[in-house]
Amino acid sequence: MTTARLGVLVWLIASLAGCIAVKPTQPAEFSLDGVELRLVRHNGQINRVEQLLTLVRDGDGVQVTGFAGCNRFSGRAEFDSAGRLSVGPLAATRRGCTDAAVAERENAYLAALSGQVFEVAAEGPNLQLRGERDTLAFAALQ
Repeated sequence: MTTARLGVLVWLIASLAGCIAVKPTQPAEFSLDGVELRLVRHNGQINRVEQLLTLVRDGDGVQVTGFAGCNRFSGRAEFDSAGRLSVGPLAATRRGCTDAAVAERENAYLAALSGQVFEVAAEGPNLQLRGERDTLAFAALQ
């Protein structure tokens, strides 16, 4: 095969490889699908505000819903091929918080969930999300 034909073949294979979409996989060991979780620690600090999270896998990724302290939220997330979880933009209701401390915790929780890639550690009824900025530890509600 001539050098020119070999070059064209390599280019063609590389071009086709770029057109093939590889769908991220979700970790098989993730057993908390659909389980309502309560945030118990945020960056090692005990959380005393009721903040909830539910992750439900579907055909296109993960549906994220929860309660941030005053407002409910929802959005989408995806597992990448390495099993890391990326939470997309979240939509939240706009109910006002009457307690400034709860409002501060709510803002911190929503900011922590959005825009980070998390390493996922699920063990029994517990879930830990370790991101670049935040670590969130959850326990399943009984």
